[in-house]
Order: sequence, then C-alpha cells, then structure tokens
Amino acid sequence: MINIQESKLGLQDYFYIGYLYLIILGIVSDATFYGIFGVSYLNYTTILDALISPVSLLTNNWKISLFLLLIFWLMYLYFIKWMFLFYKKLRTKKWYAKVYNIEKWDKRYEELEKKKNIIPGMMFVFFLLFVSMRTGMGIGMKLNIQTKKLFQIIP
Repeated sequence: MINIQESKLGLQDYFYIGYLYLIILGIVSDATFYGIFGVSYLNYTTILDALISPVSLLTNNWKISLFLLLIFWLMYLYFIKWMFLFYKKLRTKKWYAKVYNIEKWDKRYEELEKKKNIIPGMMFVFFLLFVSMRTGMGIGMKLNIQTKKLFQIIP
C-alpha cells in the first residue's frame, strides 16, 4: 500500500490528486448514468469530458450545488463536533453501557479525535453521493422517457 505523508505534499501534488479524483468521478458517474440507457460511455468520451462533467453538472444546476454544500457542511459538523458530543452524552446512559463496551469505545473515540482524516473521508463520501445522485437522475430520466412525460409539451 502507498504511504503518503501529508507534510511532504506540495501544491502540484494536490492539483494532481484533484485532477485524478475529478477524472475518476466523471468517468464512473457518467458511465453509470449513460449505462442505464444502454450507451457505452467509454467509447464516446475523452479525458477532458470526464474531467469537466462533474464541474459542469454542479455549475449548471444550482439546486444540486446548494444541496451538496448543505450536506457537506452538516457532515463536517457531525464528524468534527457532533459525533463526539453524542458519544459523551450516550456513554452515561445505562442502556448504552449494556449494549456497548464503554472502555473499548472510549479508546476508539480517543484515536478518532487524534486522527485528521476528514479530507479523504469527505472525498469518499462525495464520490458515493455523486455517483448515487447520477444513478438516480438516470433512472428518473429513463422512467420519464418510458412514460413519455419527457416529450410532452406543457401548455
């Protein structure tokens, strides 16, 4: 496994990781979206299309951008503050002590407070959220095409 030390990464390394992340995100999300319709996306795309597709989707639809921004703000607050507050409140409850081993969980939460893996975790969750969002968009559009709601002219 590759061991990347964060202190040794420069600005160019972060750009490289970001470009690679956007390319993989674009390929997987668009291949899933167009795969629902039976189109082989990889035969018709270029690297630039895959790189720009997540960015263009977010800039063209402001509702999706606001929704994702709100979700990530809430997730950030949960992983940084709320998770530890919930645990501190619940660990004093008798029913919680019966279900979970408090000593074991105390050690785990101490380790989690020391680790700063929020960026890779958020990138992973964004990847899952974006791909599942594109899958839902594809299923919804396919359903609209099948029921002919997509091509109706509204007076």
